[in-house]
Amino acid sequence: MAFLPLEAQEILPIQARFHHFTTADGLSNSWISDIHQDRYGFMWFATQYGLNRFDGSGFTYFTYAADDTSGLAANWVLNIAEGIEDRLWIGTYCSGLSSYHLKTHKFTKHFYNYEQPVNSILRNVNTTFIDSSGCLWMGTSLVHTQRYDIKKDQLTDFHILKNLDLTDIVEDSDNIWLGTKSGLYRYHKESDKILKVDGFDQEIRALGRVRDYLLLGMDFGLLGVTLDLHSRAILIDTLVHTAFVNDIEVDHEQIWIAGKEGLSVYSLRFQTTSKFIHDAANPHSVFEGELISLKLDRERNLWIGGQKGLCVLYADRDKFEYSGYHPQIKKHRGVRGIASTREFIWVGADDGLWRYSKFHFNDPPVQIFGTPVTYVLVTRDGFIYTGGRDGTGLFRIDPDNFKVKRWTPKADDPTSISTGSIWFLEEDNDGGIIISATHSLDYLSPNSDRFIHIKKLLPPLTQEPLIHLPLLLDRENRLWVGTIQGGIVRINWRLPDHPFNKSEIKTYTYDYTDPTSLSNDAVLFIFEGNAGDIWICTDGGFDHYDPKQDGFVRHSRSSGLKDDKLLAATEDSEGKIWFSTISHGILAYDPKSAIGTYYQEADGIYHDAFLLHVAHTTEEGIMLFANEKGVQVFNPLESNLDTVALPPIYFTGLRLNNQAIDVSVDGPLVIAPEYTTHLNLTPEQNNLALSYAIPHFNKLNKYTFKYQLAGSSNEWVKSSDLSDISFANLNPGVYTLTIEACLAEQCRRSTPLIIDIGHPWWATSLAYFFYFISICLLFYQFYKFKIKRKLQKQEQLHRDEVHETKNRFFTNITHEFRTPLTLISGPLERLIKSPEINNPEIKSALSGIRKNADHLLSLINNVLDLSRLEAGLMPVNLINTELSSFIKSIIDAFQSYAYTRQINIFFVNHCDDFSAMIDREKIRIILSNLLSNAIKFSQNGTLITVDLDIDLGMSTYFITVTDQGKGINTEDKVKIFDRFYRVAGSTEEGTGLGLSLV
Repeated sequence: MAFLPLEAQEILPIQARFHHFTTADGLSNSWISDIHQDRYGFMWFATQYGLNRFDGSGFTYFTYAADDTSGLAANWVLNIAEGIEDRLWIGTYCSGLSSYHLKTHKFTKHFYNYEQPVNSILRNVNTTFIDSSGCLWMGTSLVHTQRYDIKKDQLTDFHILKNLDLTDIVEDSDNIWLGTKSGLYRYHKESDKILKVDGFDQEIRALGRVRDYLLLGMDFGLLGVTLDLHSRAILIDTLVHTAFVNDIEVDHEQIWIAGKEGLSVYSLRFQTTSKFIHDAANPHSVFEGELISLKLDRERNLWIGGQKGLCVLYADRDKFEYSGYHPQIKKHRGVRGIASTREFIWVGADDGLWRYSKFHFNDPPVQIFGTPVTYVLVTRDGFIYTGGRDGTGLFRIDPDNFKVKRWTPKADDPTSISTGSIWFLEEDNDGGIIISATHSLDYLSPNSDRFIHIKKLLPPLTQEPLIHLPLLLDRENRLWVGTIQGGIVRINWRLPDHPFNKSEIKTYTYDYTDPTSLSNDAVLFIFEGNAGDIWICTDGGFDHYDPKQDGFVRHSRSSGLKDDKLLAATEDSEGKIWFSTISHGILAYDPKSAIGTYYQEADGIYHDAFLLHVAHTTEEGIMLFANEKGVQVFNPLESNLDTVALPPIYFTGLRLNNQAIDVSVDGPLVIAPEYTTHLNLTPEQNNLALSYAIPHFNKLNKYTFKYQLAGSSNEWVKSSDLSDISFANLNPGVYTLTIEACLAEQCRRSTPLIIDIGHPWWATSLAYFFYFISICLLFYQFYKFKIKRKLQKQEQLHRDEVHETKNRFFTNITHEFRTPLTLISGPLERLIKSPEINNPEIKSALSGIRKNADHLLSLINNVLDLSRLEAGLMPVNLINTELSSFIKSIIDAFQSYAYTRQINIFFVNHCDDFSAMIDREKIRIILSNLLSNAIKFSQNGTLITVDLDIDLGMSTYFITVTDQGKGINTEDKVKIFDRFYRVAGSTEEGTGLGLSLV
C-alpha cells in the first residue's frame, strides 16, 4: 500500500478575514453539524434546532412541529444529502430520515414507525451520501448501513457493518469507501460486496479524495493513502499534525481540515501545514475551539461550521494569493526591481538586494547587500546586475558565492559609467549591458570594464538632455528608449563602436492630429510580449505598436480605462497583458477579445496603488507586482481569475397584502418560488412584494440590480438589493417582471415572471359580453320604444284629427240642432201658457213635447260644453257665493225627481255661512251630473248624502256625493270620465257624457 508523500512540517500560524453568522443573523442554532450546497447554489445547514437555508440575503429555517404532517421529522438535524427528483435527504437524531421536496417546500418522513419508534428501521441517521447511481447510503447508530435505491424504492441492508457506526463516505470509479468507528471498509461496485480494508482498525472520523489518493481523518491527524490496495504493507509515518479530524475538503492543491483544534490547511505542492489563528481582539478571525463541518461551494468559498456558529472564508481570500514563497516577500516594501532565476526570486528594494527561495517555503530571505536598488537584471550567463541610486553605481552579483562587483563614475576616466543613478538595464545579444540613467545612455562592453557613452554617438536631435527611463531590446534587435518629455527613441541596435546615423534612429512622439501617434510623450514602461508585440505604458494610457503602419493603437480613459497612468506590464502564458496602475489596481487585458478587467482591493489586491517599473513573470507563471504595501504574488492560471458566468437569479418569496405566502395547491404559489414562472392573483391581491436571490455569496455586495415590470412601465428601476421588490395597487392585467443583476461588465437577467392579476367578476370577459348584449338589448328596446312612441304619436295625431273632426262635426251639428229646438221651445211655451187652449189632453201633450225638447236641448248644450272644455274655450266666471244655500238650491231642484224614486237626498253642512269665489254655472253642472247619476243608479228607497266640508288651513272646500248604488268595478273606474263611456250591462238611459264634464 503506497502513501501520499506528506511530510510532517512545522505548522505555520496565519490569519484571514472570516465572515461570521450566528443566531443574531437568523440562524436557528449555532451548532452546525453539516453543510450542503443544493443544485441552485443555496447553502443548507444542519443544526441542533432545525434545518437552515441561506440565499445570500438571509436565512430561512425549518423546525419540527407536532401537528405538521408535512414538516421536518425532528429538530436535531445531523446531515444533508441531495438526490434525484429535486429532493434533499435529511438525517435526524432519534426521528429517522426525512426528504425535503425543493419544488413543494414539504417534508416526507421515511422508514420510521411513529407508533412504535423502538421498532423503526432508522432512528439516528448519522451519515447520508448519494452515490453516482443515485442511491442513498445511510449510516445509523445501533443498526447497520443501508442503501436505498430511490428510483426502485428498494432498501438494502449491509449486515457486515452492523453496530459499526458509519461516519463518512466517499466514492471513486470502482469503490465506495466507508469510514466507521471501527476502521475502513469499501463497497466494490462490480461484485456488489462490502469488504474490510485490513490494517485500518482505528476510528475513521472523516474521508476525502485528492488525485488518486484517499484521505483519512483520524484521531491523531490526517492520513493519505493510494487507492490501489493490492499491497498490504502499512506505513503510517506520514501525517499532518491536526488531531481529531472532523471533516475534510479539497481545494485544488490544498486540503482543508476541520478538527478539534480548529481549522488547518495543507499544501500538497509545498507539503506545509498552516493553521488559522483565533484572535479574541479580531472579530474576523476564525472560531475558537472545535470545528465540525466544512463545505467548499462552487465559488470556492469555504464554509465552516462549529459549535459556536458558522463562518465563511470567501474565495477572494486567495485569488491574488500565492503561498509558495516565504510570506515576508508580500510585506517587502519599497521594491524597485524583481527578477528570477531557476531557484530564486531576486528583489531589489530601498533596503538592498534580497534573495527568496522559489521552492523552499520556510527558507528565510537572504540579504545580499543593503545599498538601495533601482533595477534588477538576470543575464543569460546567470549573473545578477542591479542599478543603484544616489550615485551608488552599477552592481554585478555572482549568485553562487554572492561576490559583488561595482562600477561608479570617475571624472578622470572617459570609459567609466556616466552616472551612479541608474533606472533601467538591458542585455544585448553580445552579452553587453545597456544602462539607462536620468540624462545618459551607457553600454558596458562584454567581459570588460569599459563603458561606451551611447548619447555621444547619436545624431544631434537625440542628444538633448532628456530624462531616460525604460529600455527594451526587442527580438528584432531594436532598442526602444523611453523618455519623460520626448516620447520614444528607437535605435537599430548594433555594437556602439561608431556613431549611429539618422537612418538607424526613429523617434515617436504624441501628435494630437495623428491618432496613430503615442498617447503621451511621458513613457513609463516598454514591454515585449511572447508574440513579439510591443506594449508602451505612458502617462496617457497604454499603446500597442502596429508595425504595418509604424504607429500605435491607443488605449486611454476615453476608451474605457479607469486610470490613464499605467506603470508596468508583463504577460501570462495565455497571452494576456497585465498592467499595474497608479490608483486602480491591476488591469488584465486580453488582446484577442480587446477586453480588459480590473482587479482591485475588493478582489483581493493588497493595495490599489502600485510602484513604477516593477512587473515580473517567472518561468513557472507566477506574477509579481510591487505596490505601496509590498509585493503582490499570484498565479493567474491557478487563481480562478477568469470571468465566469453569473449564477441565475431566483424568485424566493412572495408577500401579498403584507402576508407571507406559502406553497399551497389552492394558493398563488402552487410550487416553490424558485420553480414559479407564472402567478395568478385575485383582484384583491394587488399589493405584492417579491424576494429574489442570486447565490453569488462572495460578490453579492458588488452587484447592481434593476428591474422592469412590463405592462405597468417599460422603464428599468434601480434597486439596492433583491430582498424586497414591492408593487402597490396594481390594476387588473398581465405583467412581466424581469430582474437584471450586473457585476462589473457582466449582466444576467432572471427568467421572466408573469403576474396575472384577475379582473373582478364585473370586469371579466363574460361580464363584458353580458354588458354588450344588455346594451344591445337596451338599444333595441329603446329603438322599439322610439318607434312605438312615433307610432303612438302618429296615432294620437290621427285620433286628435279624428277627434277634432268629430268635435267640429258635433259642434256644427249641435249648433244646427240647437237653433230649431230653440225655435220649437218658444212657441211651445206660448201654446202651453195660452188661455185659448183649455183641453187638458192637448196641454199634457204640449208639456211632454216641451219636456223632450228641453232634454234634447240639454244634451246639445252638454256636447257644446264638452267641446269648449276640450278646446280650452270654456271661460271661468268667478262669483263670491255662499256655498251652503247655493248647494241646497241645486239639491232642491232634484227633490221631485228623487221623490219619484222614493230616494231621500240628505244635505250635511259642516260650514255654515261660508262663502267662496266659484264659477256657479260650472259647479251647478258638476253637482247636477253627480246627483243625476246618483239618483239614476240608486235603488228605490235608498239615501243620497251631499256633504260640504272645508279645510281652512289649505283654503279648500270639499263637496262629496255618496249614494247606496251597486258601485263601479275597479277596472271601470279609470274609464268613467271618458266621453260616451258606459259601464257594460248598464240598463239606465244616458249618453256617457255627464261625468266627462265633471
